[in-house]
Amino acid sequence: MHEWILQVLDFFHPDAVVIQTGKKGAYGKDAIKQSLMEFVEHSGKTSMKPTSEHYQMTTDYIIFSGTHETTTEKAGVIKGKFNQIWIKVNGKYLLLRDEYGPA
Repeated sequence: MHEWILQVLDFFHPDAVVIQTGKKGAYGKDAIKQSLMEFVEHSGKTSMKPTSEHYQMTTDYIIFSGTHETTTEKAGVIKGKFNQIWIKVNGKYLLLRDEYGPA
C-alpha cells in the first residue's frame, strides 16, 4: 500500500463518506482506503492542481469546494469538481463528507 494513503486517512472522520457523483460511495475509513487503493491502481502516479477554491466556515464546520485538474500516469488528465464538509472534533478538523465528479 502507498504510504500517502495512510497519511490521507488520518484526515478523515471515522464516519466519513466519499461519494463519486452518480457512481458509488465509500463509508468509513476501511472502505475509503479500499477506494483510494483502487484509484491508484487505475490511475498510476498522479498530481492534482486545484483550479478554483471556495471556502465557507462556521464555528464547527468548513465547507470547501472547487475544481481541479489531475494529471495521471494511466488515465490522462482528469478535470473535476469537489465539495467537502469538514467537522471540528476535539479542536481538529476532520473530513466528514467528500463528493467529487466531472467538471
